[in-house]
Amino acid sequence: MKKYLLLFLFLTELLSASQIEYELKIYQTIFQALFPGKNVVHVWSDSQTTNRIFTKTRDIQLVTAPA
Repeated sequence: MKKYLLLFLFLTELLSASQIEYELKIYQTIFQALFPGKNVVHVWSDSQTTNRIFTKTRDIQLVTAPA
C-alpha cells in the first residue's frame, strides 16, 4: 500500500510541475507577441501562484505596484 501511495504522490507532483511549465510557455508566447522588441517584460501581479510562475524565467521580471 505504501508503494501505491508513494507512486501517487510522485505522479501528482510530476503533473503539477509540468502544468507550471506549460503555463509559463503560454505567458512567454503572449508577452513576446505583445512586445516583440523587448527582451525583458516587466509585469505586476498580486497572485502568488502567478508570481511563482514568473520567477522561473528571465524574460519576465516582476515589479512592485506604484504607490
